[in-house]
Amino acid sequence: MLILGHRGCILKDQPYQNSLEAFKLANKLVDGIECDACLTADNDVVFIHEEVTLSSKDKPLSSMPLYLDEASTQKLSNRTLQEIDSDEVRSFRLKDGSSIPFFDDVAKLFHHNTKTWNIELKGHGVTPFVIEKLEHQFKNGFIQPAQVVLSSFDHLALHEAAQKLPMVKIGAIFTAKVDVPKPLNPWRNDAEGFYFPLTAENLQRDTVQKLKPHFIIAPHTELNDPQMKLIQQQFKNSQLIVWVCGEYNNFSSVEFDKKLTKFANNQTLATIIVDDIVKRQK
Repeated sequence: MLILGHRGCILKDQPYQNSLEAFKLANKLVDGIECDACLTADNDVVFIHEEVTLSSKDKPLSSMPLYLDEASTQKLSNRTLQEIDSDEVRSFRLKDGSSIPFFDDVAKLFHHNTKTWNIELKGHGVTPFVIEKLEHQFKNGFIQPAQVVLSSFDHLALHEAAQKLPMVKIGAIFTAKVDVPKPLNPWRNDAEGFYFPLTAENLQRDTVQKLKPHFIIAPHTELNDPQMKLIQQQFKNSQLIVWVCGEYNNFSSVEFDKKLTKFANNQTLATIIVDDIVKRQK
């Protein structure tokens, strides 16, 4: 079972999540990282957890102020990342004063090693640009395809990735079974643009069935016998990846660790994505 750092790490102390230092620490302590790929106005790829929702005036609203310092938040104003070119993005600072990492900066952390890079295709329209950049890395022998997992809630985007990069493993992300579907891109009218709960109905959707994902990715609440059985019924060759939500904030790991051992031993659990890489370090 692999252990990946969620956004590098999410700790009470430094380094700050989705910073280059967080990614470096994760590569040092565990097997690699999971991070969110987003797109700038001039089509460069950066890594920050930007979720775009609708404001009270039905305008796109970026979540980046949660992660930026005060000056950068003021500079951002009411814009989203896709309205800002890469030069201006480079001037932004995270809450710890570090810059937002660009694809080429992060890629170097995976050159000529065996660390795993789980890239979530987060930003709308980011997929072809991630593909292009990965093709360059593979062609030049800097990174091996076996090191990369491409994941997304946008299952149509994963079809595009699987077609262009058939040697790369694909992970379809779902929310918890008890959740209700909500728009992935609420300012657009995308047929596939939803956060889908992990249910039989959603696994049976034509888009997912044709994808045949290597991994089903879901929150830690879904690590149980019924959900594992459900996944195996639909995709007998697929494994589960779980991300651990709120691990640094009163997360009780005793029973969870028992489940980790059980499902890792029977090889149905491939990876856990954790906040606290210090506690989980190998």
